[in-house]
Amino acid sequence: MSLPILRINKSSRHRNLLLVLISLFFLFPFIENIKTEISLVSLVFFAVILATFKTIKVDPKVSKWFWVFGINAFIMDLVLWMHSPGIIRHVVLTIFLLTYSGFLLFSLILMIREIFTDDKVTSDTICAGVSIYLLIGFLWTLFYDIVNFLDKNAFHYAGVRDSVSLMYFSFTTLTTVGYGDIFPINKIAMSLSNLEAISGQIYLGVFVARLVGLHLISSKKA
Repeated sequence: MSLPILRINKSSRHRNLLLVLISLFFLFPFIENIKTEISLVSLVFFAVILATFKTIKVDPKVSKWFWVFGINAFIMDLVLWMHSPGIIRHVVLTIFLLTYSGFLLFSLILMIREIFTDDKVTSDTICAGVSIYLLIGFLWTLFYDIVNFLDKNAFHYAGVRDSVSLMYFSFTTLTTVGYGDIFPINKIAMSLSNLEAISGQIYLGVFVARLVGLHLISSKKA
């Protein structure tokens, strides 16, 4: 018997994905340091995204690579969950961050291609657009994790150094709020933060313009 959350159809798949992404905002700060819960959240996250993209019409070869990225990322996450700190964990963590980044990047490309080829605006289109914006923030969190893994002094922290802080920094940068309590010192981290802020603003501008354009076209046809 399948879980209700995995019963995703064409009209609601992005809505369900958006609900999961919003849920991660509330769950992650509380479970980030609880080993027994991290893999459960990752399982839900990957299951919903994979079920979502099963309905997207892509070339079989492209679809194959999507599955490879997603499954490998989840396997690496399970290995991390089972191993205590050590050399093996550091190697697996590097592979996981790179694989997970590739998975999210591939997901974003597929979703962006879909919403910008739609010929009408629906509630699911809007949910897809918002989901993409949130996924950009999560993707850059992984980029910052990679830089922070290679250089422990890449960021200045006013408080605790952890993944929650980097996620917080990513979304304050994406929204160009920038409170200043966390800021990059490493040059690569500086370049990434600039690129994230620019990408976020460009995406919002283009996405809103696309929605308005489709709405005007639909109004004229009506």
